[in-house]
Amino acid sequence: MAQNGLRRPTTDSPTARTTPDADHTFRLLADDERRTLLGAFEEAEHVAVEDLRDHIAADADDRDHASIRLHHVHLPKLADAGLLDVDADGDVVTPTDRGRALASRLEA
Repeated sequence: MAQNGLRRPTTDSPTARTTPDADHTFRLLADDERRTLLGAFEEAEHVAVEDLRDHIAADADDRDHASIRLHHVHLPKLADAGLLDVDADGDVVTPTDRGRALASRLEA
């Protein structure tokens, strides 16, 4: 029993903690810019990295910082999670089936 007097759910319980994969996905989606990036694929099959940068840049002065965040943080995390594929040149991004499914749920 937990300190607050409530019972902790067992692993067989329908209220048990989420899976590690789900926890990881929730942590990824906790970032507004990553949710915005996934939303960019609502109507496009492929999106240029440059366009994604403009999607998350607060203003023209933020474009360089947005580019750095994309290349060094957001795109690697989303690609490692199997949500996006980045082409060999690093210029074009395509959502995976899992990324598309997740993006459609974010819009719902």
